[in-house]
Amino acid sequence: MKSLFTASTILAAGLALSACASDDPPTFGERLQNQGAGLEEIGQTWSQGAEKVREGEKLVAKGREQLEDGRENVDEGEELIRDGRRMMADAESRYGQTGAVPPGAPPQ
Repeated sequence: MKSLFTASTILAAGLALSACASDDPPTFGERLQNQGAGLEEIGQTWSQGAEKVREGEKLVAKGREQLEDGRENVDEGEELIRDGRRMMADAESRYGQTGAVPPGAPPQ
């Protein structure tokens, strides 16, 4: 029984001392460690941000290239449309000059 009392007393004293120790402000070393952990997180965040910037710049460049290609395609397509319509109008005009009856039209 005496050993149980002694063990309990030692345990209580240890807890009391640890409670007092936790009330002490962090040491200089502990503050440096905490600051280091915070700075590491800030550095990781910055690196992640820099990676996103690189990815974004690549996407912007790719998009601008696609826009340029798209504009060229639109210009080329519009030119083909103009040429095709001109050719159709010319053919219709020449057909009208022949006096031929359009297919499917009743003869006159």
